[in-house]
Amino acid sequence: MIDINLSILAAQVVTFLIALFIIWKISWKPLTEMMSRRQEKIKNDIEAAQAQRQSAEELKKTYEKHLADARVEAHKLVALASEDAQRERQAILVHGRAEAEKIVGDARRELEQEKIRLVGELRRDVSMLAVEISEKMVRKSIDPAVQEQAFKEAMDSLDKQ
Repeated sequence: MIDINLSILAAQVVTFLIALFIIWKISWKPLTEMMSRRQEKIKNDIEAAQAQRQSAEELKKTYEKHLADARVEAHKLVALASEDAQRERQAILVHGRAEAEKIVGDARRELEQEKIRLVGELRRDVSMLAVEISEKMVRKSIDPAVQEQAFKEAMDSLDKQ
């Protein structure tokens, strides 16, 4: 039959609680600081991305306005010009359309690149959060000796950073 020695059990519980308290005191502040820094970085990255997107949209509106102005000018030339003026108008319209397509294409490429970059960052952030959550779950489910070893390795890793 299994004998339970209450004094040893009580000593182990007290030792575990003391170790838990010490670990909490040592690691809680660095963990919260790390999470705060990460949250601030994500917030700043999102704000920067929004500012870049707004800038790209404003640039696109400016280009559209310039295109509209170029079309109005082309119509004035058609109304006032002779056959030579019509040939010139055609050349200006062709050039304006090519430039407008280039500008719109550039703006679309910039927006697509920004979208790809943001999606990549979001995926990295989500995967980092998933890893952190998994680590917390694993940390809760392993025995104290393995947990203490993992904690020491994590603290060494944090010290190196």
